[in-house]
Amino acid sequence: MVGLYCEKLETRRRLRRALADSDCRVTDCRKTFEDILLDGASVAVVGLEHYSDEGIRWLRTLSAQGGPAGPSYLVVVPVSLEWVQWMRSSGDSEFQIAWAEEAHERLTRVVARIDPWHQDPIRLLGRRLLASHVLNRPLASVVERVCRTEVDDGSLLPVTSVTSLAEHAGVNPRVLRRYWNTESPVQCTLKEFLSWAVLLWALRERRLDSWETVARGLGLRRRTLERYSARFLGCTLVVAGEDPQRVMRRFREWAAGVVTLPATESPQTGEPVFIPARPSRQGAREMGPPVPMVSWPAPPGFVLPRNDKQELTVFTQQRPRQLHPWRSLPMA
Repeated sequence: MVGLYCEKLETRRRLRRALADSDCRVTDCRKTFEDILLDGASVAVVGLEHYSDEGIRWLRTLSAQGGPAGPSYLVVVPVSLEWVQWMRSSGDSEFQIAWAEEAHERLTRVVARIDPWHQDPIRLLGRRLLASHVLNRPLASVVERVCRTEVDDGSLLPVTSVTSLAEHAGVNPRVLRRYWNTESPVQCTLKEFLSWAVLLWALRERRLDSWETVARGLGLRRRTLERYSARFLGCTLVVAGEDPQRVMRRFREWAAGVVTLPATESPQTGEPVFIPARPSRQGAREMGPPVPMVSWPAPPGFVLPRNDKQELTVFTQQRPRQLHPWRSLPMA
């Protein structure tokens, strides 16, 4: 499901037409939009007419509430220097940007690329973990295998035991547990992580087979899956299978509680300053060390104001804020 928020009626209708093929819920009320996201929306499309600090703070609040398994955010804005500067700053990389002037061409294509990942939330979480953390080889192998990040057709059965997972990672089970307990960004036991992956896979496969057949295919008993459902979802397998929004909501709540976000500084400190490239040495010393720029596509028909056409370099008086790239789906 796609949630769409935009205050201006004309823009809202235009964006809705661009998303005609999607299951879309539309509103011009922020509170209603927040409720839509809580109901399990996978992609949040936010149309903003003007740049404002208040609007940015609201977006950051929404993103933080969604957690590491929350919606992906696509912000549709008109081409302006303020939005270009925001894109090139060292923060807010969790939001994907689409220019309003070309939304009718790109919006459906971008949403179609993002949305399938949200149909399997454990894969979405795995992709964001790999994109935002530098993991050692055994842990990266664990995330790839448990979350099945390399599989598109869902044919790979989930791992059900730590021993089998350790064999896949090429390490001793005790060594793998030690890595997981000391270096993993997921602050739960490895068995709990495996159990969530098994339960989500079983709920998806139940559409084709009976619970007994699904459990037998995993080498488990149905009562094991019932135990997982009662523990994580607070209901039976039958109830969970009939209420996918409940499953998504509980998984997001669990992920928000156990997954460690990268450290970040306050958004009010160390704000980037944009100045022309190749400053004098004295000016460079005053502004601080250079920070690598974030690449961005030049919007069609956009021209920087005079005296600003040369390449820009970002300087900050404090060290750059670490990013939160995994709150939104990394784009291909």
